[in-house]
Amino acid sequence: MEALTRAIELKPVFGEAYYNRGFVYLSLGDKSSALPDLSRAGELGIVAAYPLLKRMK
Repeated sequence: MEALTRAIELKPVFGEAYYNRGFVYLSLGDKSSALPDLSRAGELGIVAAYPLLKRMK
């Protein structure tokens, strides 16, 4: 998780890092942290984030 956060700090437009961190949060049951990361990943073109966001509703 720390590596993904660091990757985002170094390159804020790294959509895959947002997606992966959001996925980890979701896997841990932390939906409130997963939501902004998956949303940002989608904004950055990672379309795989949208089905996960839809499942969270």
